[in-house]
Amino acid sequence: FVVNISSGVDHALHMSVQFHGAVIYNSCQGGVWGEEVRSGGFPFKYDTLFKFTITLTREEFLVVLSDGSEIHFPNRLGASEYKDFSFDEGVLIRSFEIN
Repeated sequence: FVVNISSGVDHALHMSVQFHGAVIYNSCQGGVWGEEVRSGGFPFKYDTLFKFTITLTREEFLVVLSDGSEIHFPNRLGASEYKDFSFDEGVLIRSFEIN
């Protein structure tokens, strides 16, 4: 599945969870993708509930996965807020919270 936090057509955070065991983080600005980041844990299991949090600061997105692993992904677009969120490619959302 894919999580996008965006500003218009630009993706500040593109998080792609691939069930062969990878989580890929990237951003896209002006149609140009940045450098991929692949790190952190992989607590996801197909057909099993999971939880993760994403915290935004001016400098970064802090993604904390349910196994406690963290990824510090740079806020390459530099905005202090984003209004566009999308979840794609086969994930069922049971709860979503913005603080």
